[in-house]
Amino acid sequence: MIFVAAGDSMEPTINDGDLVMVDQRDDWLRDGLFAFTLGDEARIKRLHRLIDGVEIRSDNDELYSPEFVRGAQADQLQIIGRVVWAGRTY
Repeated sequence: MIFVAAGDSMEPTINDGDLVMVDQRDDWLRDGLFAFTLGDEARIKRLHRLIDGVEIRSDNDELYSPEFVRGAQADQLQIIGRVVWAGRTY
């Protein structure tokens, strides 16, 4: 699956408007760069498994703080797949 990235939260790894390829077969939660939904919002972020939930991190950490999802909220996190490629558009 190919997505068009929106926003600056994953800069410099993924820029606004970049194409992002996601392997939907690789959808088990572990540390890494993933496309996922949380509630009704689709995102691409770095996920880090915790004993009691998941840490969600942006690469642009000067503007975006880590988020933590635990308990019932963690049950709403649905992995779409692992990001395997990103390309710049010009």
